[in-house]
Amino acid sequence: MVEIKVLEKETAGVIGKVLRDNFGKGPGNVVCSLSDSVLVAFITNFASPVELSLMNIQQNLFVEKTRDLLMSTLKEEMKTFMALKMRYEVKEFYYDWNLESHSGMLIFIFNKEAVQDGTYPEQDQLHGIISEISHKAEKVPDEIQSKKLTPKHLLVTRDGILVSIEKELISLGFEETLLLAKRRLEKRLIEEHMDVIEQKLGAKVMDFFIAWNFTEDKSYILFVLQQNAKAK
Repeated sequence: MVEIKVLEKETAGVIGKVLRDNFGKGPGNVVCSLSDSVLVAFITNFASPVELSLMNIQQNLFVEKTRDLLMSTLKEEMKTFMALKMRYEVKEFYYDWNLESHSGMLIFIFNKEAVQDGTYPEQDQLHGIISEISHKAEKVPDEIQSKKLTPKHLLVTRDGILVSIEKELISLGFEETLLLAKRRLEKRLIEEHMDVIEQKLGAKVMDFFIAWNFTEDKSYILFVLQQNAKAK
């Protein structure tokens, strides 16, 4: 356990430095949580003065596009570091930001078999809510899985969510436009269902993030929960 905590702290320090070196300002805090084959980094107080100025004049979309561009250049560097640190290949890497709250997340999924169960009460009911949200945004997923990585982190995986028109847009090179649109739409739908989500989880959702893998037609939703706090 001590070794894992040291590893999480060292990894958080490196992630903070990489973000600071490339974005001009580092995050206020980075908290890493390692669970089996998944490492989650929760980032807070992350917004440069330039980004804040752009957001003040309603240019959030430009900030999103700039961050996407920078993260695409950092992807391999971060995957290489994590592979060396964890001694496992990074199979998947995702990120997302909530600009209004100046927060973000990174997810590293390693090529390693998970051994922990991760089930939790009301799991099937939450899957039903996620299925309803997905149906409103695109279609009911072919499969939904979820796992409590830690008491504070719940990861939901959706497979088979893209409809034909979305696949066609991707093939035509409009992946970035589709990503920006889906971020807004699905986050809005999740916010609309937040009361019932918190009720089923029995916990307040402090933050949540969404990422997509268009190539494999899958999506991840990460809920950051407040421990020992019942939802209203």
